[in-house]
Amino acid sequence: MDGIRGMKFPLEINPANGRFVMSEGIQNIKESIYVIVMTQKSERFTRPEFGSTIQSWTFTEPSVTELRMMERSLVQAVLSQEPRVQEAQARIQREKDSDRMEVYLQYTVKGGEKDDVRFLI
Repeated sequence: MDGIRGMKFPLEINPANGRFVMSEGIQNIKESIYVIVMTQKSERFTRPEFGSTIQSWTFTEPSVTELRMMERSLVQAVLSQEPRVQEAQARIQREKDSDRMEVYLQYTVKGGEKDDVRFLI
């Protein structure tokens, strides 16, 4: 892995020394992807292009075509904003009898390591 470290997300304080807990490697990439996906584009005043548009769909009932559009948009957001990821595939589906959607993202890190992340929106 590239040795990049960052603050763990969500933020944690180490009770032993009072410092922020750090993450690195695959865990840091996973946390970075989560921040990208859960940040609405234009939410950050100084970086309006940062994030994704997935939150725009939260209270809608997207069709199958719209779900595929969301998947494509999510992959583009991750690939353009997380430079350590070289390949990604997304699957989004609505939960039965619920307003939530399950997001599943598989990705390959530069260097060949593969991982995935799942979350609900």
